[in-house]
Amino acid sequence: MPQHLLRHGAGRVVAALRALGVTELFTEASEVARPFFERQGYVVVEREVVRRAGVALPRYRMRKR
Repeated sequence: MPQHLLRHGAGRVVAALRALGVTELFTEASEVARPFFERQGYVVVEREVVRRAGVALPRYRMRKR
């Protein structure tokens, strides 16, 4: 799927949640996705490392208010 469509789709979901009164959002982002979420206003709450097939992968629990 083209990246611009993903951005618009995610924006619509967030707008719908806000309209329903949701004031706080959470995500678990990979190292690669972290800068994207930071640009959207999310902040890191916790860093953890998960293992998949013996490979250590950093993951970030992030929150946006």
